[in-house]
Amino acid sequence: MKKFMFPNKNNGKDRHAALKIVAVYSLFAALWIYFSDHALALLMKDTGFIVHISVLKGFLFIIITGLLLYELISRYIKKSMQSERALEDEVTRRRLLLEQSRDGIVVLDQNGKVYEANRRFTDMLGYSPEEILQLHVWDWDTQWTSEQLLEKIRTVDASGDHFETLHKRRDGTFYDVEISTNGAVYAGQKLVFCICRDITERKKAEEEKEKLKNELLQAQKMEAVGQLAGGVAHDFNNILAAIIGYGHILKVKMQEDDPLKNYPDRILALSDRAANLTKSLLAFSRKQIISPKPVNLNKVIKNVETLLSRIIGEDLKLETVFATDDLIVMADPGQMEQVFMNFATNARDAMPNGGLLTICTKTIEMDREFIKEHGFGNEGRYALIAITDTGIGMDSETKEKIFEPFFTTKGVGKGTGLGLAMVYGAITQNGGHINFYSEPGKGTTFKIYLPLIQAKIEAEEVKPANIHALEKGPETILLAEDEPEVRLLTKNLIEGYGYTVIDAIDGADAIDKFMLNKDKIELLLFDVMMPQKNGREAYEEIKKINPDVKVIFTSGYPADTVRKQAILEEGADFIIKPALPENLLKKIRDVLEK
Repeated sequence: MKKFMFPNKNNGKDRHAALKIVAVYSLFAALWIYFSDHALALLMKDTGFIVHISVLKGFLFIIITGLLLYELISRYIKKSMQSERALEDEVTRRRLLLEQSRDGIVVLDQNGKVYEANRRFTDMLGYSPEEILQLHVWDWDTQWTSEQLLEKIRTVDASGDHFETLHKRRDGTFYDVEISTNGAVYAGQKLVFCICRDITERKKAEEEKEKLKNELLQAQKMEAVGQLAGGVAHDFNNILAAIIGYGHILKVKMQEDDPLKNYPDRILALSDRAANLTKSLLAFSRKQIISPKPVNLNKVIKNVETLLSRIIGEDLKLETVFATDDLIVMADPGQMEQVFMNFATNARDAMPNGGLLTICTKTIEMDREFIKEHGFGNEGRYALIAITDTGIGMDSETKEKIFEPFFTTKGVGKGTGLGLAMVYGAITQNGGHINFYSEPGKGTTFKIYLPLIQAKIEAEEVKPANIHALEKGPETILLAEDEPEVRLLTKNLIEGYGYTVIDAIDGADAIDKFMLNKDKIELLLFDVMMPQKNGREAYEEIKKINPDVKVIFTSGYPADTVRKQAILEEGADFIIKPALPENLLKKIRDVLEK
């Protein structure tokens, strides 16, 4: 490596002072010789004696001159050595500053060749100190051509420049670099000093920050949709409750051979579709009330395998590959079945000319490397479900919006845009993760990760008895419901099975009605969210009067709204609107017989 030699600014002054000393000394010496010899000639006539005195005077002059020269030379040598040491120290300090810098420093001549570089710069590029001196700037800078780089170098002045570029290491890899330049003239030639800072990690951090920002905006957007869904759900579910209830009553009261019996069946089928639409919204927003329990994913898929084949149609082939072990996860089985049906529907639309839909399950171990690479999950064992189709795939614009609610690539009237939004909500609500890979013309693969648990599968519950076989009761029930249609329907339904129903329009009215009939009422059927007093507040007031009174809460609001209001306590009997009449009647009978 070259070493910069910094000139001693005092050299000229030292030489000038030395000339002055020599001139003064020479003058005084000449005067001394002249006047001393002249004085001796005047004072003494003996020439021999004068000669002896002159010799002695000469010897004395030589001794004095020698001493003076010795002192002067000694001082000069000492001062020169001190100057050299100071210069060496200065060079060492500056070299130390260069070598200890965390930034790469390189000096280029006006032809773009390396004039000097510090160790950090050579390490950044992967060259040895000797090799770096043979390179030109375009050997590593990939942002500009050699002509452009030379133009930049030759236009750099003392004010310098600041920019970002991309450098190529010796091994062929690239890194982002931030450069500050400054021009100077040294030893008669123009040089450009460049301070190079590797900003690869900073760039990654900025990209990660931008990614998190986008994820936050997406989460806020999803939350806004979730709040909208929650607000709509209550009124919508109340309307559906009335439609479903009246449809069932109509169906029960009609004779089997009634030619109009097909109509209530159609009404109930359409109502069920409307209820699923609300569930999709709530599942997406993760506000749907779910009933998670240990389930075997392999069994869930096998249960809906026939249905999935019907959904995709005869032109498509369905293949399933199951893990040899049982994949036990904590999830709502009904919700998981809906997830697979949504995938099947989307796969069918992505393969209009036929194709293959494959569902594969297996166990994976999420370790630190997996989490670092994929950006989600916690360490542990997971069930992996891969759903692959050979369809048309997705472009980048579609992939960015694939989980957004109401986004659809289907034509008007052919899709709600809630299918994959519902899938996303259901998987995250059950503690899982989902990602996908897709390219236009190369199909799509979705991967679902759900944490495995150690648990036994409980025996499946027996389905509720048919509404015709449900037991009737003589008890008196206090019904509190602020929606008139739902209140009237529920009252008529319950009274049709022998119960006496006292209805109230809100929580405060329910307390008043209970005070008038406290000796007769055995069960409270309260809507959770009501004006005046909510269901929980009304129940607490009534419980002070009769601690043994039983209660069933109902609501069309999503789970988080109910929990935030602290209305439901753990273990409270609860039924979700819209509820099938037979489920409501069975729940009433079960609670009364506790």
